[in-house]
Amino acid sequence: DVNDALRDTLALNPEYFWYLNNGITIICDSVSKSLAGSPGNEIGLFNCRGISVVNGAQTVGTIGAMIPTAGAASDAIQTTIQTQTWVQVRIISLEKCPPGFDRKITQATNFQNAVNYRDFAAMDPIQHRLATDFTLDHRHYAFKSGEEDPHGNEGCSITEATQALGCTDSIDVAVQVKRAISEIWRYVDRAPYKDLFNEKLTSQEVWKAVLILRAVNDELQKYQDELAAVHLNRALLHVVFQDSRIREFRRDGVDENKLIADAKIIINEIFPRALTFIENHHPKDYLGNFCKNAVKCKSLADALKAPPPQEPPANPGQLSFLPEE
Repeated sequence: DVNDALRDTLALNPEYFWYLNNGITIICDSVSKSLAGSPGNEIGLFNCRGISVVNGAQTVGTIGAMIPTAGAASDAIQTTIQTQTWVQVRIISLEKCPPGFDRKITQATNFQNAVNYRDFAAMDPIQHRLATDFTLDHRHYAFKSGEEDPHGNEGCSITEATQALGCTDSIDVAVQVKRAISEIWRYVDRAPYKDLFNEKLTSQEVWKAVLILRAVNDELQKYQDELAAVHLNRALLHVVFQDSRIREFRRDGVDENKLIADAKIIINEIFPRALTFIENHHPKDYLGNFCKNAVKCKSLADALKAPPPQEPPANPGQLSFLPEE
């Protein structure tokens, strides 16, 4: 909705953009003004090193996407945007700031919107490294606010990566992913974030985990009439990751197609058992609350990880034996 509003203003009323937009906040390691334009103040060129957009990423992304689109459609619109649209940009140099001040700025400028905790994660060098590694694999890893999420084999987003990796970690983190994924990004210097995203993590591991996530999601679409398929999807994904056929997905050389096929088989094996468990143990529970309760989800996961009960003989009272010789 925010992006749509930005695009509408740029296209229909570009001269109002400065008034309707909150602007952009950029932090950088250092900033220096070049001699060009001096000593006047109408034009200034500023050289910034190590920049990071900590507030207004949607604005940056929308403007970047809108200008070439408008130019292709209409030169008049392109000219209007470039000559009539203004945006306020605040550049803060961290050169003489105390340690950790960048985090204070990021948190303070985003405190009204928990979704922007994703911007905290976007400052983590590990996310930048993963994005670079994905590029080397000819895929895109979207981890900054305002970026379009890739689809299919194009790549994946930090949201999918967090969902998948969170469900590999523990049932507690799987529930956290379901309840409020942004809380995981809020504190990038501690668990569970550091357990999921660390120096050992590779882009190949992320990609395989996401493929398993997508395979499970695709299969659960078949059960869309069942609320359990929507509310329990992350708890069930955790169980899939614990299965012996999937558990070693991080190893080099593991075939991606086999992982996808096995994930689909496993979710179809455990989903009917999940329905039976809910019916027998929590028939009156509202699943929207159940899926956010770590204790109840753990009991479900433990039951599904256990071997399924053996079927009793069809006619136990009519067993036949060979006569003794």
